[in-house]
Amino acid sequence: MKISNNKTVVEIEEEFNKLFPYLRLKVFRNATEIVTPSQLRPSSLRKFNQLDDLYILPGMSIDSLEKMFRDEFDLQIKLFRKSGKEWIETKLTGHWTLEEQNREGEILSSK
Repeated sequence: MKISNNKTVVEIEEEFNKLFPYLRLKVFRNATEIVTPSQLRPSSLRKFNQLDDLYILPGMSIDSLEKMFRDEFDLQIKLFRKSGKEWIETKLTGHWTLEEQNREGEILSSK
């Protein structure tokens, strides 16, 4: 998934959630404040004013994804995995890849 410079937070979240249907990405300004998606393009926060697109890949770990958002945009993310009818935070399995997390969510939700 490409994070191009013209995408808004809501577009990134929606595209991510379509690509990984058993995961939910939420972007925050800090630990408590949810970013207002319609008002923010993460590229406007790029620390180094780079124009290069960034990519979210199935083989990335949750920890790597969090680091990318923190280092590139100074934004925090939380990732939730579907478990039955509930959404649970993935903070204890940050070393898992997005693909592994999504597959686990599918397994847990099909039981």
